[in-house]
Amino acid sequence: YNQHNVKPRIAVRSGQWDFLAAMVQAGVGIAILPQPICERLDKNTLRWIPLESDLHWQLGMIWREGVYLSHSAQAWLQCCEGFWVPSP
Repeated sequence: YNQHNVKPRIAVRSGQWDFLAAMVQAGVGIAILPQPICERLDKNTLRWIPLESDLHWQLGMIWREGVYLSHSAQAWLQCCEGFWVPSP
């Protein structure tokens, strides 16, 4: 938005894609959603276009503190830490 000197007026923020789609369906505005989600929407009433962008997602792994993790879960966590977590 900054590149084009545009300031969007954000009416709603949500992590629930179905809620956002319902808001668009109700005429509240438009939404930016991941392409796989857009492909699942009602094609008879909603339109979508793919967007080219340098957007990237920063992901995080979560697990419940103090709860037993299986050997497989521990191995997966160690694998991910070794692959994605930057060294100090």
